[in-house]
Order: sequence, then structure tokens, then C-alpha cells
Amino acid sequence: MTAPSPDNHPPALQPPRRILLTGASSGIGFEASRLLFQAGHALTLPCRDQATASATMERLLAKRSSEAPTLHAPVCDLADLASVARCAAELLARGTPIDSLVLNAGLQEAGAPEPRRSAQGHELTIAVNHLAHQALCQRLLPLLDAGRSPGWWSPPRRCMIPPRPAVGWVCRRAWPTWRACAVGRIS
Repeated sequence: MTAPSPDNHPPALQPPRRILLTGASSGIGFEASRLLFQAGHALTLPCRDQATASATMERLLAKRSSEAPTLHAPVCDLADLASVARCAAELLARGTPIDSLVLNAGLQEAGAPEPRRSAQGHELTIAVNHLAHQALCQRLLPLLDAGRSPGWWSPPRRCMIPPRPAVGWVCRRAWPTWRACAVGRIS
């Protein structure tokens, strides 16, 4: 793995990759998307609703260089498998291959007096952190298969078995520190 440069910018991945990253509206996901966008990668950033998608795009575009790469933020509420299906159908209709799939979104509902439920009735943590990502990944296989050296990455708390064996696929797991997650190599 190439170390980040002293000015905290990630090393360039050549050629620019087409990356789908969940959880990009805040935290580590936003920082990763900001750095990847600045490095010239085309990003697809599914967000839970249109307001979040618009706000995320505005924040990223405000920091763009003169030649900004492609940025797309479809609506994809991971707490609703029907929304995941609609998002996947939209992405399949667009037909843009995905080189890297980064399954970063997640939530933690421990300690709540009553479990929260997804639209389909699943416990919310399981629905968002596992079921939705698996459903999204399965539906997007044609776009991943069409990508350049396709790979996927998921933090260990949501690590999944690859949906099917595929030649050239690489699974990247989380590195030990948040900084590595934000600026480390992603596929």
C-alpha cells in the first residue's frame, strides 16, 4: 500500500476509477469521498433521501477543481429494500460500470429500549449494515463485472462473503485506523 503524501492527499489511482461508496454523506465516508473526488475519481454516492443527496453533492462540488470528475448521488434508503431495488435499477439503466464498490454505510442501534425496524420489518442494524448492502451488491453484479479490475471493500463489522466467485475480484478489508480508511488504497 502506498502511504499518503504529507499534505494528506491520497495517492492517485490510475486510471481514475468509477467508485460507488455508501455512507458518503458524513464521517469517514464523506472524507473518503472528498479525497477520492479531489483525486479525479468518478463517484456514485447513494444517499437515504434527496435532501441528503443534494447536500452531499453541494459540499463536494464546492471543493472541486476546475475539471471535476463525474458525481452522481441517487436516492437509496438502506433501511428499505424496495428503495435499494429502485436505486440498483436506476444504476443498471445508466449502465456505468463500477470499478470499486465501497460498502461503508452503517448504523448502531445498541441500547435502544425497543428495536427499530426497517420498512420490511427487519431489525434496523441488520437491515442497513448487512441485508441492504448484500442486496445492492447482488443487483449491481453486471456493473461490477463490467468494471476495470473490480473490487469491493467493507469494514469488518459488515464483511460479507463475495456474492459469487469472479475472476480478478479483490476484497479489501478495513485497515487498523480511521485515517487509513479515509486515505488508504481502495481497490
